[in-house]
Amino acid sequence: DADTLEGAAFEHMQALKKSFVLVEAGLGGSLIQKFADAGKPFLGGEILTAEKSFAELEIACKKFIEAQEADVRLGAMLVPGEFKADLHLLLITADTFDHRLHSYGGPPKMAPRWAVNVCLNKLRRLG
Repeated sequence: DADTLEGAAFEHMQALKKSFVLVEAGLGGSLIQKFADAGKPFLGGEILTAEKSFAELEIACKKFIEAQEADVRLGAMLVPGEFKADLHLLLITADTFDHRLHSYGGPPKMAPRWAVNVCLNKLRRLG
């Protein structure tokens, strides 16, 4: 099977005729890299490299969004902890402002991969 989660997400966004942008923190650019050479409907992304709070992620998303004319904006921030990692996921569309918190308790080194997969699945299941 040659299908990938990022391929499924990208094809789904194409089928919906929805453009999208990404803002990420704590993922080392791994989410944006999945779409780096994809072209439309992916319009670009921003990587926040410094430690940020969720409020700062929200502000960065909104600023980036204002500069982009995208239908879907997805912000993701992975916050590692001692016993678990938290993923703040922010989805903004014309009629949606949704903040979800997902927690991961597996091996710490796998947390970024898990977080990227959660983000890709969110795009793939967008209605």
